[in-house]
Amino acid sequence: MNDVYHYPPVEPFRTGWLEPGDGHRVFFEESGRPDGLPVLELHGGPGAGTVPEYRRLFDPTRYRIVAFDQRGCGRSLPACETVNNTTAHLVADIERLRMRLGIERWVITGWSWGTTLALVYAQANPDRVLALVLRGAWTATREEADWFESGMERFFPDTLDRLQTRLPGVAPEETLSALFAIASDAQQSAQAREAAARDYSRFELWACYLEATPEQIEAELDSGPQLPIAMISAHYWAHRWFLDEGQIWTHLPSIVHLPCTLIHGRYDVVTVPRTSHRLHKAWPGSELVIVPRSGHMSSEPEMVSAITATMDQLAQRLGAPD
Repeated sequence: MNDVYHYPPVEPFRTGWLEPGDGHRVFFEESGRPDGLPVLELHGGPGAGTVPEYRRLFDPTRYRIVAFDQRGCGRSLPACETVNNTTAHLVADIERLRMRLGIERWVITGWSWGTTLALVYAQANPDRVLALVLRGAWTATREEADWFESGMERFFPDTLDRLQTRLPGVAPEETLSALFAIASDAQQSAQAREAAARDYSRFELWACYLEATPEQIEAELDSGPQLPIAMISAHYWAHRWFLDEGQIWTHLPSIVHLPCTLIHGRYDVVTVPRTSHRLHKAWPGSELVIVPRSGHMSSEPEMVSAITATMDQLAQRLGAPD
């Protein structure tokens, strides 16, 4: 696969752990320029963990790039832990990280579930946010959840045929719930749980890309254990992301004074462009970028170009060091 990124690979100049004192150890990293414009990259899922390639969306000579693995996933410990793992805990971790790093205000950017978390954090801490860049926005409404459960299958019905876990008698719209149940069942074998988790990820990954090959999907599945993704996702799904219905929309007026750019793939069927369009209409002064030939992933070529251009322009506007 061709290298789609505009900036070269960059390794962290610092890694560390947050110790909230409630049984979790939260891994974080910093890369780029230590005295650069601080930007926090929030990963998706819930449960996906940080993506090293996404450091390359930012100019490392201008940005201080901060990322962390949310509770229970990635390098954070314990893996798959759902106790003391709520949206409020994650928001507190973000603020704890900001203070730990001595950052006064920062740019918040995120992808998919990361946009949900970015919006909730900004609503809780508007004075700490310089700007928001939201990629594939998702606001955790019942309508969006219903689409995820049953709408994607209308466009990717053949993906169900690729699943390796046999689910006799399970309706298509119940597939994800059935896979979640197996992955979360401690009575099942480790192999059965991981296989169900892989199938959950397999179903979602096929829907994420505008174009993908079986080899590409399987390579992503082989990149690391999929059980944390399924278990943390199931936990947040079961508790409706620990948010009241419409909560983000109810509190949106508290942050519409902040600069915001919404970037969305035209053919994103995981988090549909309608959400970004609605946010744009409700957010005076916001910018909406619809990327013509992209799906949900931030790693697709035109999406990478759109994100990088946005972050470069933002660095210029906010006076990042040259």
